[in-house]
Amino acid sequence: MAHRNGRMKVLIAAKERKLRDQMRQIVQSTGRYEVAGTAMDGQEAVQLAVLLKPDFALINAELPIFDGYEAAEMIGLAVPEVRTVLVSDKQPDNLTLQKAMRSGLRSYISSPVDGTELMEAIDNLAALNNRRTTSEYLAATDPSRLPKVIVVTGGKGGIGKSTIAASLAMCLARRHPEKVVLFDLYTQFGDIATMLNVSPTKTLAELVSANSEIDLELLEHYLLPHETGLKVLVSAVNAQPIDAISVAGAEAVIHALKRTYTHIIIDLPPVLHSTTLYVLSHCYHLLLITTLFDMPTLRDGRQLYDMVVGNYTPAENISVIVNRVSKHDKLSISDVERIFGRQVTAQVPNDHRLVSAINQGVPFVQAYTRSPLVSAVNEIADMFTEQRVKGRK
Repeated sequence: MAHRNGRMKVLIAAKERKLRDQMRQIVQSTGRYEVAGTAMDGQEAVQLAVLLKPDFALINAELPIFDGYEAAEMIGLAVPEVRTVLVSDKQPDNLTLQKAMRSGLRSYISSPVDGTELMEAIDNLAALNNRRTTSEYLAATDPSRLPKVIVVTGGKGGIGKSTIAASLAMCLARRHPEKVVLFDLYTQFGDIATMLNVSPTKTLAELVSANSEIDLELLEHYLLPHETGLKVLVSAVNAQPIDAISVAGAEAVIHALKRTYTHIIIDLPPVLHSTTLYVLSHCYHLLLITTLFDMPTLRDGRQLYDMVVGNYTPAENISVIVNRVSKHDKLSISDVERIFGRQVTAQVPNDHRLVSAINQGVPFVQAYTRSPLVSAVNEIADMFTEQRVKGRK
């Protein structure tokens, strides 16, 4: 809290005048804080906290009317911004500490009061207030910057999941410049680098094998900037073992990316092993891609769905996307919904220009902005840009 004299305010509550005076003297001696008021019982402590709105409250456990725990609990409910410190002549045991946590106490010091210990407790709590001005705190408390890990996969290859992943990432990058990462987690036959016409000189597989600890500063050297403002992370250029990226490696990478980026699109191979299952169990949303080509494709998608739903990803966090929809398809959307036992979330139409764009390394969403395909992908992107925040089940 900001005050005219720049000093933070402290409320002192103790039954014995000697203890009140001692704590007053300690607090005032530093010149960094001022005593806003003193209370002789728990009821008065609560009332003064509501009236004065101090930054901190030093509360003796042995208060009349309401004891220190009760007073702290009421202060926490009435003025939650006040940080309370309990002062007690009893050594805290497990039961006492549990009671203190239930009461919302932020610190615990022993009586007789040691001046250094008391001021250290207040200073530590004051440091918490200062975190409100840090960029990390502002990002963490801004719902619009909630990092979303969006996994794109399917029951087999050749269904256009990488196309959907790349197109979605670029649509999101337009809305969130420099805040979107496209992560190709396929270590054997990943197509993202070719699709976007980027040539990585460093790959994630190399980073993971050479480093036991991965942080964002190190990872940034492996993120390829694309002209759209998108960042691209490629797992491998030459075929590597399917598990070249370990669970620990994937976890470290995702955690590092979430500190800065708002949307992390992961192109996940249609192979279930420890790393892909970890990613599926920690994603914000799963886009399960299928097509209307043939019944085996639908059956493969349904098998993947059955494996994942409930075990790794909640049903409400999964969307079934039908890709390459054409009037020439032998199967229908109703066939998909019957096989999956749920509604299709989105349909992405086929566009004959797509193959040519991929072969040239030209982002389709840039070259053909008016294509129905691009419109469909933009509608999928809407799912992750509107303020509809959901929690994991």
